[in-house]
Amino acid sequence: AVRASCNILVAGAKGVGKTTLLRCLLNEVPADERIITIEDSLELGIERYADLHPDVESIEARPPNSEGRGEFTLADGVYEALRMKGRVVVGETRGPEVVPMLKALSSGDDGSLSTIHAMSSANVFQRLKMYVRMAPDPFPVDVAAEMIAEAIHFVVFLSWDQSTPPRRRVQSVREVVGVDGHHVVTNEVWAPDALGRAVPHARLTDGAERRLARAGFDLALRDRAEGWWRR
Repeated sequence: AVRASCNILVAGAKGVGKTTLLRCLLNEVPADERIITIEDSLELGIERYADLHPDVESIEARPPNSEGRGEFTLADGVYEALRMKGRVVVGETRGPEVVPMLKALSSGDDGSLSTIHAMSSANVFQRLKMYVRMAPDPFPVDVAAEMIAEAIHFVVFLSWDQSTPPRRRVQSVREVVGVDGHHVVTNEVWAPDALGRAVPHARLTDGAERRLARAGFDLALRDRAEGWWRR
């Protein structure tokens, strides 16, 4: 999905490994592509790996000074990134910056990524709509749903599984397929098994399969016997 320039949100609770997975996904970005990161504090550190990421622009938010001046918010950083060419990476989406982020994701420069706190892969879309309503100029719910459906291709949800000891796992992967009124319509293409580990659940849409196949994904994997993904 990264190589196919899909827009991806990595979701889950605090401490479940969202930033770690985001770094792993960024390592799949071709070295000749520019990456623009926007963070509250610089944590990703991908500029340290010049062979993998030779063209990185890092934007950091800052709080106001003692006189209440000089604040530079995540939203400001995303608007700044909109002026640049490249993959936009928002370290964590948790407020009004979601509006410029959705604009960035749907601007044509696909392949952007972000993380978000959520209780499930389905809960991500309620959170996004809530953050849109927190913006200074909020959009109606149906417009927010259209913006989300246009901007996001996949949501990857992480959680702790039920094994002993528990392990961080990908639990769910959702493909965004459209919008119905104020609801974002999705397919859970990988869903949790009894232990909370993601297993194939539903087929991708034809358009997504073609897009991934052009980037090198072997569609024949979907038709193998159950359990191939664990080997």
